[in-house]
Amino acid sequence: PESTNDNVVLLDATTGDLISAAFLTDNTGLSTPTNAFQDVDGQGLLLCDQIADVAFRYSSAGAPEGVFAPAGGANNAILDNVRGCTTDGGTLYATTANGPNANAVATFDAAGTFLGNFISPGAGGLDSPYDVLFRTADVLVSASGSDVIHRYSRQGVFLDVFAGPFPFVQQLHETAAGTILGADFTTGVVVELTAAGVPVGTYTFAGVGGLRGVYELPSGSLLVTNGNGIYEVRRDGTVVRQIVAGVQGRFIEEFAPGGIVAGEAEAPASGGEAVLRVAGGNPFRLQTTLTLTVNRPQAVRVAVVDVTGRRVATLFDGRLGADTAQVLTLHGSGLPAGVYAVRATGETFTAVRTVTHVE
Repeated sequence: PESTNDNVVLLDATTGDLISAAFLTDNTGLSTPTNAFQDVDGQGLLLCDQIADVAFRYSSAGAPEGVFAPAGGANNAILDNVRGCTTDGGTLYATTANGPNANAVATFDAAGTFLGNFISPGAGGLDSPYDVLFRTADVLVSASGSDVIHRYSRQGVFLDVFAGPFPFVQQLHETAAGTILGADFTTGVVVELTAAGVPVGTYTFAGVGGLRGVYELPSGSLLVTNGNGIYEVRRDGTVVRQIVAGVQGRFIEEFAPGGIVAGEAEAPASGGEAVLRVAGGNPFRLQTTLTLTVNRPQAVRVAVVDVTGRRVATLFDGRLGADTAQVLTLHGSGLPAGVYAVRATGETFTAVRTVTHVE
């Protein structure tokens, strides 16, 4: 997101090259978008807005679909001053820094309905939370008031201070090697920590300060954002290039909706005979879930295939009744990182959804 024109900049996740400086087809209602990321069903885009105090939903093509959460519109008793957000297991997690629910991380279901707080207000000294990062065994939250990175269990229980003090870390990013990067707004540096929170590097970039977002490219270069745009930089301090100028860049997230697998385009069920949805995280590490609903009783098989067309798993093989959602669980254990097609085939339909497994 960039909050100068209230839009979303689309970049190539491999090279960092600019694809679109204005991805959204309609930015009506946006005030200060901060964090754009994969929707809970893996098919669209959610965009948290710091001033509007909601998460908007857009299609994978950037078309507006209205307010996603809180369901029914802004509610400052739930969300006020929203910064970082994320999804995990079909749930939306949103930081809230002000209002009656200040210093908490709120949760919402796949319909945008408020479920309560994942992290209670002020738990573990949390003060003005900025970003929330789920890892395999725990959750990290940066905070501009407490000036540390807090660590919580996957159930939202405070564990310890992961690292700090840092004056004002905004976005957190987990690298392919498992280290944690933090973009510090006050000092204008990127800090790098081991998976256990031990500092391993502090990186500065001449003329590039006030950092907000950080993301590691496959090459090892970093993308960073600040009030002047988006940059590609290196850990040795080299500023490779300014990719976008004149906009206030925010958080950087990977977005991979509806890919192509083995030459087959992702497609809905033919003839409206069934609905196949990704209900869990996408991309996912440990596991993700899908739901399949058919409108008439029939025999159904749901297979998972890799990019070569090889079947790697069968999620269901049997008979389904009408109008009852069948939950399908795809486990990541033993599954190589990559893109997979989940193909449901019935007597009256075929439907395909793509999911991405990351390690």
